[in-house]
Amino acid sequence: IHIDNFFKLFNIYISKTKEYSKALDVAERIISIDSKNPYGYHCKGGANMNLKRYESALTDFNRAIELDNSIVVFHCSRAELFSDIFDHEKSIADWTTAIKIESNNPVHYFNRAAVYYEMKEFERAIIDLDLAITFDPNDKESFLDRSTCKMFLSRFEAAEIDLRKAGELGLEKHSLYQTYANLYRLRGDYEKALEYVGKSEQIKADFRNDGTRATIYALMGDLENFYFYLEKSFQQQGKAQLLFPDIKNMFKKDKRFNQLLKKYSQSVVY
Repeated sequence: IHIDNFFKLFNIYISKTKEYSKALDVAERIISIDSKNPYGYHCKGGANMNLKRYESALTDFNRAIELDNSIVVFHCSRAELFSDIFDHEKSIADWTTAIKIESNNPVHYFNRAAVYYEMKEFERAIIDLDLAITFDPNDKESFLDRSTCKMFLSRFEAAEIDLRKAGELGLEKHSLYQTYANLYRLRGDYEKALEYVGKSEQIKADFRNDGTRATIYALMGDLENFYFYLEKSFQQQGKAQLLFPDIKNMFKKDKRFNQLLKKYSQSVVY
């Protein structure tokens, strides 16, 4: 069998059937045929990453880059791996390398901005999103993310302009309304925030609506509704994940709050 057929088989297992162990076996077969082929190690890294074998995946991606550091997808994959294991600085470094290789690709700026966002470096995220929009002015997701960053910097009018643009470009209404709810929550207009949660829920019910409602009611001092929607959010997720972790600080000494966390603590995420 020609090596190209093994690459095709790998893609079937990794993308279509999601059989990651079989994908790993195929990647190892590719490497056994040609141990100097960097794409074989990249495939193996991708399979290991999907299997959450992060240390092995990192070894594989490192080997692929050692063999050819000019291939942009190798750096992108390793950047995603570093993000998954919360090594944000190394993720930034790989996205920066990807940008050096393909400086006009908006996806790289968008992805580096996402890492800056996780680091709460909103100004730097906005700079990258500005560049992403320069290269792709019709990308609704970049406008959405830039709007969110501006919200956290209390630039509410500018955030609303970006959010409106994301809507004009076709952002799905469910996401649009949820983001408007967060905009008004941060502005302190809780009634308007609840109105937009309701609009979002009319389109699709999910834990984010109830998590947002819980947070708004907490800020309003309505504890009964806070606990009702917080538990409803936990029930939908099957775990105690706080949509806005700052709420934990507000209620860390509250007995009822801690009982709810314990009740759904099979997989607690803060």
